Amino acid sequence: MARGQILTWGIDDAPSSSVSQYQSITGNGEVATWSGTESEVKVCIPTDGVLTNLGGVASVAPGTGNTETIAVRKNGSTTDLKLDFAGSTTQLVNLYKLDVADGDLVNLISVPVSSPTVGNYYGSVEFRPNNPLYTVVLGGSGDGTLALSSRYLCPSALANPSATYSDVYNVVVEPDGGIYGYIKKLRVTLDIAPSGVASRTFTIYRDGSTTGVSVTITGTATSNYVDCDIQLDDGQTYAIYATASGAPAASSVYYGMVIEPEDKFVYSISGVSNSSLPTSTGQYQYNRMSTGNSTWTTTKTNRNLMGGIYNHFIYCLGMKTSRGPGTAGSNKSYELFIENPSAGGQSLSVFETATYAKSSRMAWGARRWNTWNQRALGYNTPLSASGTWTALVKYTETNPQNNYI
Repeated sequence: MARGQILTWGIDDAPSSSVSQYQSITGNGEVATWSGTESEVKVCIPTDGVLTNLGGVASVAPGTGNTETIAVRKNGSTTDLKLDFAGSTTQLVNLYKLDVADGDLVNLISVPVSSPTVGNYYGSVEFRPNNPLYTVVLGGSGDGTLALSSRYLCPSALANPSATYSDVYNVVVEPDGGIYGYIKKLRVTLDIAPSGVASRTFTIYRDGSTTGVSVTITGTATSNYVDCDIQLDDGQTYAIYATASGAPAASSVYYGMVIEPEDKFVYSISGVSNSSLPTSTGQYQYNRMSTGNSTWTTTKTNRNLMGGIYNHFIYCLGMKTSRGPGTAGSNKSYELFIENPSAGGQSLSVFETATYAKSSRMAWGARRWNTWNQRALGYNTPLSASGTWTALVKYTETNPQNNYI
């Protein structure tokens, strides 16, 4: 059996009590509400595998005689991997195994019955690749589109395409330094084909420069992929760069990367803040995704996402910023915490002229990770900067239960 990778989902918004709406299985990112447009929230699976262990928590119960169903959609069809919140129910898990293939498009749908009372829903789903050495990074353009201008894309989030690399890159974290792993594949799918002889090319960038590895979608085609072997080292950054040729039709874009870590029991969860990191009081953000409309907030519960799998542990934390917090000797810093109750939390700081820092390894402690998010502090009013963070998650087979809290 392939090992699992946890994808967290949820946003600070309640779905409709009267019509179906959509959300990403990796969190909505810059789509800050449940959406009536499914094309805004899809992501592309880049390798064959299984989605299973869909778990969720509702902030309020639907009420007697009412139901709110949260289900996984695959290629526009609702599947049996779903959660039927009914009556007084506020927590569910479904162990159904949904086969997914390279190129499948997936997302969540909310379906209300009898005008339920609705609140926020948070949860997670487990992806088990057929190749147990693989992990995946999934993203899309969200409520943005690709037009004719060249744009960078965030590998791990629903994020609007950006002209600025530091708005969207992911940072690589390896606690021992050196090699984290290798990008093995990039799969890209367009919502609308370029048409005619027009084309779109997607190139993997590392540390702001091209790797020379790209995939092109031309004419009536909507999807393509490239196999590769791009090394990722501790502290490096990576993103996708999209260019257009011959005036292709404007389109949403969905993509997935296959990454093979050196440590076969580790995978990463990355988040990006393309709005400024907080410069004073403690504020909270989701543990992953580009912030966009999802602003930093002092209300912790508005940024919770759920883990709750016994054999997955937050393992290490890294943060990279677009600039240092201040000049040498200014005593300015950014500090970032993982709020993880079962492991006592984890924090790190980026000081003065530095732009990258990582934590020491975490003690595994209790064999699970719970509801969690990011808390940022700014000391001595640091300079305004965007930032990206990556949490490494360790998987162990010593307690292979898939139990939710």
